[in-house]
Amino acid sequence: MHKVKIRAIQENYLAWDIYTDDSHGFKGVDKAPTSSDLFTAGTSLCLMSQLTGWSEFYKHQGIEFDDFRVEHQFNYQVDNYMTPSAVGHVDGVTTRILIKSGNSGKVMGDYARHALRTCFAVEAVTGATTTEIGVYQNGKPIK
Repeated sequence: MHKVKIRAIQENYLAWDIYTDDSHGFKGVDKAPTSSDLFTAGTSLCLMSQLTGWSEFYKHQGIEFDDFRVEHQFNYQVDNYMTPSAVGHVDGVTTRILIKSGNSGKVMGDYARHALRTCFAVEAVTGATTTEIGVYQNGKPIK
């Protein structure tokens, strides 16, 4: 796993750490991320940006979070690999939103649902792909 620190170019934006596996090409390590690498990272960034925005909204209402993060697992498949007729697709997605907070499970669930509904990248896969979404508060699943 590699740790990559990214941040928006605007001032006052916090950096995020993304962990990613090596991308191996046909003859060794690729020199650039694959399209599936970029889609995975982009989806996680989109959801993190929405969680950040909604955390500010909640903060103005007196509700604060100690920490939160997103974990995505995409089950990518490639039919006819290494042929001109290769076709890629996603068979399933597992999304985990992990929140460290002393707030109620209901408040944290509402927070996660708001972020999920406003993330266009998550919407891109949920309609056409089997998607499992879990929200965890202090290591325990909440509904």
